[in-house]
Amino acid sequence: MSKEIDNFKKWVNFKNKKMTQWVTEYFTKKGIPKSLPSVDDILTTSRQQNILEQAEHYFSRIPEPALRKEKLSNMKKSWAQYCRRKKRARKVHTVYVDDKTHTFLKKVKKKYRLDNLGQAVESIIDGTALKREIRRLERDNDLLNKKLESYDLLKAKSRQKEGQLEEMRNKVDSLEERNLMLTKALEQLTDSLSS
Repeated sequence: MSKEIDNFKKWVNFKNKKMTQWVTEYFTKKGIPKSLPSVDDILTTSRQQNILEQAEHYFSRIPEPALRKEKLSNMKKSWAQYCRRKKRARKVHTVYVDDKTHTFLKKVKKKYRLDNLGQAVESIIDGTALKREIRRLERDNDLLNKKLESYDLLKAKSRQKEGQLEEMRNKVDSLEERNLMLTKALEQLTDSLSS
């Protein structure tokens, strides 16, 4: 029996509160109640000692070593199954749908970049698809507003550039007129000098 107790001590993590609680409940379900300590024992007896006492009592009731080893193995398997059940987020269910619904779910999955069709159904049910669509439309609206603002800014700059361009054209025309007048004056001057 001491071999099983040693294996039990090696297996149980007494620092893991969930595990110690589970082991205590396991023994209680198997008919080994928690010992009720006296007032003096409450201060001196640790949870580990109580669990070890329960384990000794549990294994002492089993006469055959092979059966004790099997019971310890079963306890370990039960703990592993308990952990698996707690870690599993949700149970998976199979749902049959017609082709039209399946096609629609595939579109939702693709549109919102989901991993599977179950997430598509979930997003439709809890409204996340609608919320995502609203967020997408709001983002598009914001983007369009920014483009419109930048367009208005570009339009104002374009008007300003057009004004500057018109001013430059006027200056060029004025300079061409002056150039023409100077050319005529030079021709007259050269004519008057040559005669």
